[in-house]
Amino acid sequence: MIMDYFKNLLIGLITGIAAYLNPISGEIKSLIAVFALNFICGLLTALLINHESFSFKKAWRCIVEATIFFALVSCIYFIGEHKGNPEGALQCVSFITYSVFYFYGVNILRNIKEILPNSSNGYKVVAFLHYVLSVEFIKNIPYLTNYLQKGGAKRMTTVFGSLLRQNFRCGRMCCSWAEQVGCRARYALHCR
Repeated sequence: MIMDYFKNLLIGLITGIAAYLNPISGEIKSLIAVFALNFICGLLTALLINHESFSFKKAWRCIVEATIFFALVSCIYFIGEHKGNPEGALQCVSFITYSVFYFYGVNILRNIKEILPNSSNGYKVVAFLHYVLSVEFIKNIPYLTNYLQKGGAKRMTTVFGSLLRQNFRCGRMCCSWAEQVGCRARYALHCR
């Protein structure tokens, strides 16, 4: 009799929480899908490529990370709704969800890239997506690698000063970072 009471109480609590969090149910379902896919891809990579056995430590870490994000999203929605700004809370939850999609998506692509054979077309597609999404091309920006390795504000002024000098050598002043990189590439190819 007492077990039935606790069972009904637990079901009532879970149902109430689920009803309260209904406005962010899409985000929660999406997070579940991303974390499940990350777990599966990581497990397949560990078993098939790295020849490791199943690790409860890694599985537990995946569950803990997912729980932290679910709690974070739920708390943000709760706080935003009680502050009288449910729309702002939904935007913040959406931002966090898309951030999780990005970072875990890059990890999922990396794991899929390791699983696929190098000669397959699927590998080429996944490798390209991983290259673009993980911003690997940024490593090819001149001086950025030195800055990231050595750091320092003085180094940053040297980088921007060099870019500006080369932009003027090309005959135009660029506005955006992409234009600056383009000018630098044109200078390296044509102006020397």
